[in-house]
Amino acid sequence: MRGTCVSGDQDISGKVYVAIDNDGSDEGGELKGFAKGDIFVCKMMNPAWLPYALQSKGFYVRLGAG
Repeated sequence: MRGTCVSGDQDISGKVYVAIDNDGSDEGGELKGFAKGDIFVCKMMNPAWLPYALQSKGFYVRLGAG
């Protein structure tokens, strides 16, 4: 997976955690399987996931249609 870096100046690699919109975590529930330092991947950033994004090594958010 590749993306465009919009902040920072280094490539990153590591374990990826893919957040799914309907897993209940959008209501403040725990993201099961996420570990500190994972690369956080989602279609659209949910504000409830901010604590996880801050613990991640990086995050990838898909922009655009499709």
